[in-house]
Amino acid sequence: MLGLLSLLACSEPIEAPEELGDLLLYTFAEFDNEDDEYLTATLDGFTDYLLGVDMAGDINARAFTPPKLTDEDLGSVVPPPGADPDLQTNVGVSALSSATMSQTLGLITDPNQVCITSDTSVFYERTFNTDVACFADQSCDWLEVSNETRTESILADVWIDTDGDFRRVVREDDGASVIFGRTWMPEQAVSDDGSETWDQRYTFDLWLPHPTDSTILRMTVMWSSVSINQDLYVAAVKSGLDEAFENAAAFLAGDECKNDRDAEFTRE
Repeated sequence: MLGLLSLLACSEPIEAPEELGDLLLYTFAEFDNEDDEYLTATLDGFTDYLLGVDMAGDINARAFTPPKLTDEDLGSVVPPPGADPDLQTNVGVSALSSATMSQTLGLITDPNQVCITSDTSVFYERTFNTDVACFADQSCDWLEVSNETRTESILADVWIDTDGDFRRVVREDDGASVIFGRTWMPEQAVSDDGSETWDQRYTFDLWLPHPTDSTILRMTVMWSSVSINQDLYVAAVKSGLDEAFENAAAFLAGDECKNDRDAEFTRE
């Protein structure tokens, strides 16, 4: 027993990659590792990157292109049948949030995500598969969800189903809560008219308290492949990710939303 304790005491700390692209792939792969250190080891790298972003700049100053997610990078996530990682379109956007962590958790745990995410999400119902109350009050650190989303845009109208996880870890130096999120699409989604398909879609989210003030450093990354024109799609994704940051802030401020949160849709 003493030998085992000595071995554990002398074990090397977990080291995460330093470059943003490798860091994202590492984090997605290790997302559900039971040892929190696999995620807390990424915090310095994410902090360094986000502090270097011009958060007052336009979307192009805050956007980046991550590397593609291969099957080896998915961890426990199972890709949709036939999904080809080489076909992924990859977009990431960063932003600064003035929300408190309590408000942030309130947004995450709202079962109606309309007006919290992008304008194209006209219906967005979130179902909680684990205890949502304890995640909201930070007495537990894990939340599993399922999302049913109706997306309507000039590109296509489509129902998209995703599964997702949110995970809270504690930053060691100040005890601040950091939230990681990921979603994935278990099956291909087909547009209403059958002309367009979403063949894979994965997202990564990060809510990282600023180390020196009360704001939260934000990042959302999407990896997806669709049959839509790529130039149009990339522009739409980049705009939609940034729109979600803006809409979340507007929702908390009580501003009027262009979508009807109580609208009813019949899924055929």
